[in-house]
Amino acid sequence: DFGIEHDVEISGADRLDIAGRGAERRDEMHIDAKKIENSADLAKIIAVAEYERTIQIAFREVADQLSARQSLARQMQATTANTRAQERRLEIAQARFNVGLVGYLEVLDGQRELVAAQQAITLTRKAQLESAVQLYKALGGGSQADMPAG
Repeated sequence: DFGIEHDVEISGADRLDIAGRGAERRDEMHIDAKKIENSADLAKIIAVAEYERTIQIAFREVADQLSARQSLARQMQATTANTRAQERRLEIAQARFNVGLVGYLEVLDGQRELVAAQQAITLTRKAQLESAVQLYKALGGGSQADMPAG
């Protein structure tokens, strides 16, 4: 029947069932508290893993920058040797021009090659300085502009 109100009587078994559900709810709350503890443990584990990953990245960055510095030092030696050779070439070209053995074009070519070698030294030096800055940053240094406001 619709629209007819019935008195609801709860039997003893139903009362136990309702009480049992209340106990289940308390157990769920206890389990939720355990989950919170576990989630705190999980958060701690995640934080440690992220910290270890950050450390590994930092070590890799430092190793990469140290390797780059060594490579750039070798490159600087090579470009310096090339510059000395180009200086010597220009001296010879100038001397040969002065005695009339070659035209001035050979002197100009020697000057052009010397300028290119000097420019290579400048670019290598710039790369060395940039590498030094990157190494400094990888080691944990940085400018005040890099620091978060706080």
